[in-house]
Amino acid sequence: VRFEPPLPDAAWARLLSSSSIALVTLKDAASKTSIPSKTFSAMAAGNAVVAVAPAGSDLAAVVARERCGAVVSPGDVDGLVHALRDLCLHPEALGLARDRSRRAVAARYDVRVLAGRWLAVLTAATTRPRALRLLMAIVKRALDVGVALAGLVVSAPLLGVLAAAIRVTMGSPVCFRQERPGRGGRPFR
Repeated sequence: VRFEPPLPDAAWARLLSSSSIALVTLKDAASKTSIPSKTFSAMAAGNAVVAVAPAGSDLAAVVARERCGAVVSPGDVDGLVHALRDLCLHPEALGLARDRSRRAVAARYDVRVLAGRWLAVLTAATTRPRALRLLMAIVKRALDVGVALAGLVVSAPLLGVLAAAIRVTMGSPVCFRQERPGRGGRPFR
């Protein structure tokens, strides 16, 4: 057993790569909000994990789900001794836990895997199904026509007054047709 103060990243990586078992602790207050990042570093390095954490914590759930070590309740000294002794005295169990750690990180906790999962969530959140896009287009068109029609009804009296003023001051016709170039140079009226 070796206890270390906080280490720089390179020294931490060397220590993990030369270790078989990592001891990770978690306070009760952080039991549902945190998994110490060193847990995943240890798992990636192929360490079995002995987690001293509340039974219902996220950390305990990861270690139990991945079957990569043992979970010990905080304050259970005998349980910690037993977990460490079991791993040390049963090399095949230790090897299996270490292998499960490596495979779990590669399959579920690697940065590329997590980034892909985030991308899938964001894509799903921003991609609308075809039926929803069609419904939105219909609603938008109905809203456009409704607002335009309401605008014409509201502005009709003013347009009528303006049409009468143009007729009196400029003569007929108030509305007229004229040929104009359109799309592709084709004229339209």
